[in-house]
Amino acid sequence: MVNSHKDFVEKLQDPTYENESKINRQTVDGLKNDIDRLDEEVSNLKIINSEHKKLNGELRKQIEKLEKELKDKSEASLMKYHTP
Repeated sequence: MVNSHKDFVEKLQDPTYENESKINRQTVDGLKNDIDRLDEEVSNLKIINSEHKKLNGELRKQIEKLEKELKDKSEASLMKYHTP
């Protein structure tokens, strides 16, 4: 613990303290970079998820449409052969 100005100056001149400080700065900078990278990744995943939901909805509508067309054709075909 630093008790006086003189102790503080001595601590700053201590190479061990300087190295610890440098390592701490590098760690903080590294963590900031990780946070920025992860923020961008989350943003990209949100965009992908949104587009996936939109595409999934469109595909479901197409499937429903095709199923209805198939059902209508099947019913029309049955009626054609069963009409007296």
